[in-house]
Amino acid sequence: MGRATLRLTPLTCPNCATNLPALEDDVAFACSLCALAFELEPDGLAPRQLRVVPHPASRTGFHLPFWEWSSGARVPAFNTREVVELTRRLSGREMATLTSPPRGLLGATLASGEAAEIATFAGVSPPTGVAALLAVPFLDEGSHLLEAVSGFVLYKESIDRARALLAALSA
Repeated sequence: MGRATLRLTPLTCPNCATNLPALEDDVAFACSLCALAFELEPDGLAPRQLRVVPHPASRTGFHLPFWEWSSGARVPAFNTREVVELTRRLSGREMATLTSPPRGLLGATLASGEAAEIATFAGVSPPTGVAALLAVPFLDEGSHLLEAVSGFVLYKESIDRARALLAALSA
Protein backbone atom coordinates (compact mmCIF):
# COMPACT_ATOMS: atom_id res chain seq x y z
CA MET A 1 0.00 0.00 0.00
CA GLY A 2 1.15 3.51 -0.80
CA ARG A 3 1.48 6.15 1.84
CA ALA A 4 -1.06 8.94 1.87
CA THR A 5 0.39 12.40 1.90
CA LEU A 6 -1.12 15.36 3.61
CA ARG A 7 -0.89 18.70 1.82
CA LEU A 8 -1.51 21.91 3.74
CA THR A 9 -2.44 24.96 1.72
CA PRO A 10 -1.89 28.32 3.39
CA LEU A 11 -4.93 30.57 3.01
CA THR A 12 -2.99 33.60 1.91
CA CYS A 13 -3.40 35.46 -1.35
CA PRO A 14 -0.70 34.27 -3.78
CA ASN A 15 -0.63 37.80 -5.22
CA CYS A 16 -0.25 40.00 -2.11
CA ALA A 17 0.16 37.56 0.83
CA THR A 18 -2.97 38.90 2.62
CA ASN A 19 -4.79 36.32 4.73
CA LEU A 20 -7.87 35.08 2.89
CA PRO A 21 -11.01 35.26 5.06
CA ALA A 22 -12.53 31.83 5.57
CA LEU A 23 -14.92 29.82 7.67
CA GLU A 24 -14.53 26.13 8.40
CA ASP A 25 -15.36 24.07 5.27
CA ASP A 26 -14.98 27.00 2.83
CA VAL A 27 -13.51 25.97 -0.55
CA ALA A 28 -13.35 29.35 -2.32
CA PHE A 29 -11.98 32.65 -1.10
CA ALA A 30 -11.77 36.31 -2.13
CA CYS A 31 -8.86 38.62 -1.41
CA SER A 32 -10.15 41.87 0.04
CA LEU A 33 -7.12 43.79 -1.29
CA CYS A 34 -6.50 42.41 -4.78
CA ALA A 35 -10.06 41.69 -5.94
CA LEU A 36 -8.91 38.17 -6.84
CA ALA A 37 -10.64 34.90 -6.01
CA PHE A 38 -9.27 31.42 -5.46
CA GLU A 39 -10.74 27.93 -5.29
CA LEU A 40 -9.14 25.18 -3.23
CA GLU A 41 -8.09 22.28 -5.44
CA PRO A 42 -5.95 19.21 -4.67
CA ASP A 43 -2.79 21.02 -5.89
CA GLY A 44 -3.46 24.26 -3.98
CA LEU A 45 -5.29 27.50 -4.71
CA ALA A 46 -6.52 27.93 -8.30
CA PRO A 47 -7.21 31.52 -9.44
CA ARG A 48 -10.77 32.47 -10.34
CA GLN A 49 -12.19 35.75 -11.60
CA LEU A 50 -14.05 37.74 -8.92
CA ARG A 51 -17.10 39.80 -9.87
CA VAL A 52 -19.04 41.93 -7.39
CA VAL A 53 -22.67 43.01 -7.78
CA PRO A 54 -23.15 46.37 -5.99
CA HIS A 55 -25.79 46.98 -3.36
CA PRO A 56 -28.73 49.21 -4.28
CA ALA A 57 -27.78 52.85 -3.66
CA SER A 58 -30.24 53.23 -0.79
CA ARG A 59 -29.10 50.27 1.35
CA THR A 60 -26.02 48.37 2.38
CA GLY A 61 -25.62 44.83 3.61
CA PHE A 62 -23.21 42.06 2.78
CA HIS A 63 -22.39 39.74 -0.11
CA LEU A 64 -22.77 35.98 -0.40
CA PRO A 65 -20.79 33.88 -2.89
CA PHE A 66 -22.19 32.37 -6.10
CA TRP A 67 -20.51 30.57 -8.98
CA GLU A 68 -21.07 32.15 -12.39
CA TRP A 69 -20.29 30.94 -15.91
CA SER A 70 -20.14 32.82 -19.21
CA SER A 71 -23.38 31.05 -20.21
CA GLY A 72 -25.21 33.06 -17.52
CA ALA A 73 -25.66 30.14 -15.11
CA ARG A 74 -25.35 31.21 -11.46
CA VAL A 75 -25.41 28.83 -8.48
CA PRO A 76 -25.06 29.66 -4.77
CA ALA A 77 -21.60 28.64 -3.50
CA PHE A 78 -23.14 28.05 -0.07
CA ASN A 79 -25.35 25.24 1.17
CA THR A 80 -29.03 26.12 1.27
CA ARG A 81 -32.26 24.21 0.81
CA GLU A 82 -33.18 26.88 -1.76
CA VAL A 83 -30.22 26.17 -4.06
CA VAL A 84 -32.32 25.18 -7.09
CA GLU A 85 -34.74 28.12 -6.75
CA LEU A 86 -31.89 30.63 -6.30
CA THR A 87 -30.11 29.13 -9.32
CA ARG A 88 -33.20 29.50 -11.48
CA ARG A 89 -33.95 32.99 -10.14
CA LEU A 90 -30.50 34.51 -10.75
CA SER A 91 -29.29 32.64 -13.84
CA GLY A 92 -29.52 34.65 -17.05
CA ARG A 93 -30.44 37.88 -15.21
CA GLU A 94 -28.57 41.06 -16.15
CA MET A 95 -26.30 42.21 -13.31
CA ALA A 96 -23.94 45.15 -13.26
CA THR A 97 -20.65 44.38 -11.54
CA LEU A 98 -17.83 46.33 -9.91
CA THR A 99 -14.14 45.61 -9.87
CA SER A 100 -13.67 46.48 -6.20
CA PRO A 101 -13.57 43.52 -3.82
CA PRO A 102 -16.37 42.91 -1.32
CA ARG A 103 -15.53 43.20 2.36
CA GLY A 104 -15.05 39.71 3.81
CA LEU A 105 -16.80 37.46 1.30
CA LEU A 106 -17.35 34.22 3.24
CA GLY A 107 -19.30 31.00 3.06
CA ALA A 108 -18.25 29.40 -0.23
CA THR A 109 -18.62 25.77 0.79
CA LEU A 110 -19.74 24.42 -2.59
CA ALA A 111 -17.02 23.74 -5.17
CA SER A 112 -17.54 24.97 -8.73
CA GLY A 113 -17.73 21.41 -10.10
CA GLU A 114 -20.61 20.56 -7.77
CA ALA A 115 -22.28 23.86 -8.60
CA ALA A 116 -22.10 23.03 -12.32
CA GLU A 117 -24.00 19.80 -11.63
CA ILE A 118 -26.68 21.78 -9.76
CA ALA A 119 -27.02 24.21 -12.69
CA THR A 120 -27.58 21.27 -15.03
CA PHE A 121 -30.13 19.75 -12.64
CA ALA A 122 -31.93 23.11 -12.32
CA GLY A 123 -32.30 23.29 -16.10
CA VAL A 124 -30.57 26.66 -16.62
CA SER A 125 -28.08 27.42 -19.41
CA PRO A 126 -25.38 24.74 -19.22
CA PRO A 127 -22.22 25.99 -17.49
CA THR A 128 -19.35 26.54 -19.93
CA GLY A 129 -15.73 27.45 -19.27
CA VAL A 130 -14.19 28.20 -15.90
CA ALA A 131 -16.49 29.49 -13.18
CA ALA A 132 -16.00 32.93 -11.66
CA LEU A 133 -16.82 33.75 -8.05
CA LEU A 134 -19.70 36.24 -7.98
CA ALA A 135 -20.47 38.28 -4.85
CA VAL A 136 -24.25 38.87 -4.72
CA PRO A 137 -25.69 41.49 -2.32
CA PHE A 138 -28.01 40.48 0.51
CA LEU A 139 -29.75 42.42 3.26
CA ASP A 140 -30.42 41.05 6.75
CA GLU A 141 -34.13 41.52 7.40
CA GLY A 142 -34.27 39.81 10.80
CA SER A 143 -35.85 36.40 10.20
CA HIS A 144 -34.69 36.24 6.60
CA LEU A 145 -32.16 37.52 4.08
CA LEU A 146 -33.30 39.54 1.10
CA GLU A 147 -31.35 39.02 -2.12
CA ALA A 148 -31.00 42.62 -3.29
CA VAL A 149 -31.11 42.04 -7.08
CA SER A 150 -34.26 39.96 -7.55
CA GLY A 151 -35.91 40.39 -4.14
CA PHE A 152 -35.77 36.66 -3.36
CA VAL A 153 -36.38 35.91 0.33
CA LEU A 154 -34.04 33.35 1.85
CA TYR A 155 -34.99 32.24 5.35
CA LYS A 156 -32.02 31.91 7.65
CA GLU A 157 -32.95 28.39 8.76
CA SER A 158 -32.59 27.24 5.13
CA ILE A 159 -28.85 28.10 5.13
CA ASP A 160 -26.28 25.74 6.64
CA ARG A 161 -24.11 27.55 9.20
CA ALA A 162 -26.26 30.70 8.94
CA ARG A 163 -25.50 31.84 12.49
CA ALA A 164 -21.71 31.46 12.10
CA LEU A 165 -21.78 33.02 8.64
CA LEU A 166 -23.80 36.08 9.69
CA ALA A 167 -21.72 36.56 12.85
CA ALA A 168 -18.50 36.52 10.82
CA LEU A 169 -19.92 38.92 8.21
CA SER A 170 -21.02 41.43 10.85
CA ALA A 171 -17.68 41.36 12.70
